[in-house]
Amino acid sequence: TRSDFVEYCPSDGNWYLCMQKPFKRHPEFDHIIKAILEKDQNARVLLHGDNRQYIIKIMIDRFIHIGADITRIHFIPVQPHFRLMGLYMISDIILDSYYAGGCTTTREAFEVGGIVVTLPTDYLGGRWTYAYYNIIGIHDMIAKTKEEYVDIAVELGTNKEYNKEMKMKILRVQCSEN
Repeated sequence: TRSDFVEYCPSDGNWYLCMQKPFKRHPEFDHIIKAILEKDQNARVLLHGDNRQYIIKIMIDRFIHIGADITRIHFIPVQPHFRLMGLYMISDIILDSYYAGGCTTTREAFEVGGIVVTLPTDYLGGRWTYAYYNIIGIHDMIAKTKEEYVDIAVELGTNKEYNKEMKMKILRVQCSEN
């Protein structure tokens, strides 16, 4: 439950999770996160942290530099696999990092009905989630622009009925393939 992660993040709000390692999060992705925080005043962005404090400082400084609300950005250290899967399940949205997206992250999120919002790039590293969505025939969470990425994420983060509908859509595909 969310209370299991309270040492990293308050349990309230709409959780937007990105557990991609920090090196996968390009500074352009910081602007996407800032836009999500501005559009959803109840957003909490949970990001993969790092055990090296200077890396955390670099990430925080990047967010401060662009004027993001760092009080709603939370860094989570590496988690045992079962807790990571639980985190995917209880988060409202999983954000595919930009430019380098998720492969294993997306597959694991889908296993528990996690909704991954993606913006495909031109290169393989940023097209895994796009490919998985095309394989399973779901296209609702594929953005064409950074603005659309933010819009899709916030709609899923704030509209609980739509969020539930998309989670069920992903889980139905999982069940029909097994």
